Amino acid sequence: MHTRPTPIDITRTLSELGDNPTLNDQSRLVSCVCQYFDSIKNTNLTQADLKFLQYIARTSGIPQFYDMLSNYEKQIQIEEPDLSTISNEVYNEYLECFDGRKLHKYQKQIYDLFEKGKTNRYFLSASTSFGKTHLLFDIIQKMGYTNVVLIFPTIALLSENLERIYIDPALQNIKKEYSIHTLSDANDFGTKNLFIFTPERFLSYIENDMNYVKNFDFVFIDEIYKIDNDYEIDEVQKENERDIAYRLASFYALGPDVDILLAGPYVHVSNASTHSFNKFLQFNNITYLNYNPIEIVSKSPIAAYRKVNYSDEDIEINTNQSGKKSKFIDIIQDILHAGENTLVYCYSRSKTEEYAKIILNQEITQIPNSPDLDIFLSHIANLYGTDWIVYQCLQQGIGIHHGMLPKYIQKETINLFNAGVLKILLCTTTITEGVNTTAKNLIVLNSKKGEKPLKPFDAKNIAGRAGRFMAHYSGRVIVLDPEFDNVIKEDGQPIEHKNYDKERDKTKIELNIIDDNFLNNSDKQRKENIKNAMCESNISPEIFEKYIMIGALEKITLYNNIVTLCSDPENLRKLQNCIMQSLFNKLDKDGFELVIKCIKPIINNQQLASLANFYGPEQEWSHSLLTIYLDHYLTEGFLGLFKYKKIQKNKGPDKAMRETADFVYNTLKYQLVKYLGAFNLLYKYIISVQTEVDMEDVLGFDRLLSKLEYNAVSIKAKMVSDYGTPNKIVTYFEEETSDEKKNNLKNTFDSYEQKLFKKLLTWINE
Repeated sequence: MHTRPTPIDITRTLSELGDNPTLNDQSRLVSCVCQYFDSIKNTNLTQADLKFLQYIARTSGIPQFYDMLSNYEKQIQIEEPDLSTISNEVYNEYLECFDGRKLHKYQKQIYDLFEKGKTNRYFLSASTSFGKTHLLFDIIQKMGYTNVVLIFPTIALLSENLERIYIDPALQNIKKEYSIHTLSDANDFGTKNLFIFTPERFLSYIENDMNYVKNFDFVFIDEIYKIDNDYEIDEVQKENERDIAYRLASFYALGPDVDILLAGPYVHVSNASTHSFNKFLQFNNITYLNYNPIEIVSKSPIAAYRKVNYSDEDIEINTNQSGKKSKFIDIIQDILHAGENTLVYCYSRSKTEEYAKIILNQEITQIPNSPDLDIFLSHIANLYGTDWIVYQCLQQGIGIHHGMLPKYIQKETINLFNAGVLKILLCTTTITEGVNTTAKNLIVLNSKKGEKPLKPFDAKNIAGRAGRFMAHYSGRVIVLDPEFDNVIKEDGQPIEHKNYDKERDKTKIELNIIDDNFLNNSDKQRKENIKNAMCESNISPEIFEKYIMIGALEKITLYNNIVTLCSDPENLRKLQNCIMQSLFNKLDKDGFELVIKCIKPIINNQQLASLANFYGPEQEWSHSLLTIYLDHYLTEGFLGLFKYKKIQKNKGPDKAMRETADFVYNTLKYQLVKYLGAFNLLYKYIISVQTEVDMEDVLGFDRLLSKLEYNAVSIKAKMVSDYGTPNKIVTYFEEETSDEKKNNLKNTFDSYEQKLFKKLLTWINE
């Protein structure tokens, strides 16, 4: 039996707080009150109960605990107000922010720190349930900033927050007052502007105007821990450039007069002022706000790797099985019997599918009765087939979520899970990327993330996904790997910022932006050598400031390769023919091989380099695998490449999907775009110098780059692509699509596409 606090326990905790309680003391109170509400939420409440509950919610600083009782069909109106209830009304008014929305105590403390007429620069580390993003929008409305930039780690989070602005009634003032921009080629600015970017897209945006910082008066960077590669949550051990993009974005965004809010969950910061991350904060005049101990949603840990005999007000979980898989099935059955849902954390994409098949084989789920699911299943069956594990799972009320699925399928799966249609969601570390679910339960199968062991930060971030504020008082973390419990109890290593540590290796890309105070003599010499090479090259300084993720020395190498290529009339003709073909979404394979030959020496991504170098056994293909895959993608899209791998390469649907998604989302949309973009920039620069015409008038791969990055060319189509939709809907919104073709496309939309199309029309003004 799970032990819950009693009123005596809460009274004792209150008496122990004293006049100046520490944050840990306040955390104990919040947890105690939260658990008490969870234990009493299903009971009949008297007027005395209501007054006591209102009092302890106010005292804990989370009056929303009391409001949440209405979720359980409780009457929360107190019939005979007294001094205590009047105090509660006064306290609620104190917690109100812009437009009357109520914050909790700890959000309000941060909200009050932001004042007009002074520079406000803070780094907030807090639990996943703290409500950091909601607080962000309240601060923006309070301060009335003119130009705001929000940086999120993924397109999915960018899209989620864009949609929130359009549909959340509390954010209609932001929608009304601000021109909202999400594309790197943003223009048509208003009096007030809100930019929502990923780090890479932010860097692309500022390349068009390096005086951009003057225009921003507030910068928000989410998941700031990504500046430290050791904090990255990728499930495979491979080179990762996200930390570089985050460090570059933070450097260029954090101007001296800009208000700042950096945010992240459970980030451990060293107490030593000489530590690299503290130097970063000090150098940029940023104050650290540590709210990590405050868990707004209480967590109930269950060590399921041992014999389990757990019960609380809502559920009983019992298993005497010895094997992990047998225990897992028992726990799933108990959760389903209680009518609840659960996340299942798996350490790899293949494991999500393996454990999904285990559930399917047990036949313990029920087929959901949902029209929304039915039309989604029909859509998937027509496009990807009924033999795909994702389809088979959805049929039985089970969702799979990992990074190697089409984005709109990930998004719809989350929607169906949050709507209660799906009861089980098997996922990887993608759930720690800010994905918001209604999960009450979290089952942890492993203490790894792919090939790497979890760090304490990872474990806390994963466990934090159990329970959602304003939906649950408590979440259950059901652990089937004892090492996970060991890891989560550790303090972990503090976050680092390598560019503020003389002893850490620096990337060539970042050397030019690092203050000399944080460079050793060797780094200073490297920095000087790079500057000398830039001066001796034939490249103008403005060109070096574009495509920042490609280093100066790599640009010089690429420049020389292109000059050599263009000096041969036959090769130049082939290249120009390739460019012309790309305007029609076609690939001249011979011409594109010349591009690959130029960029090969500077490619530092193993996967892209492998595809660029592989021509088949004994040169049986005349073109690289990269060219062949790209040709299939441009001709037939994501679906065509999937079918090519599934049918022609005779791969199973699950593997074909993973490989296709990995190639499109990682290799094409990020890696190839980066190198092809640098090639395009330098090629147009070289031709413009040789022909004495403006670079903008030189025909290049601009359209192909747009198709690769966005799967679209026009502004509306790019926005729709970011949102996550099937390709037919993206094509409909292309400006070049004729009215006749639009109507023909619209007539071919299946029921799912029609539903999504109507939703998009509510915020995309056709």
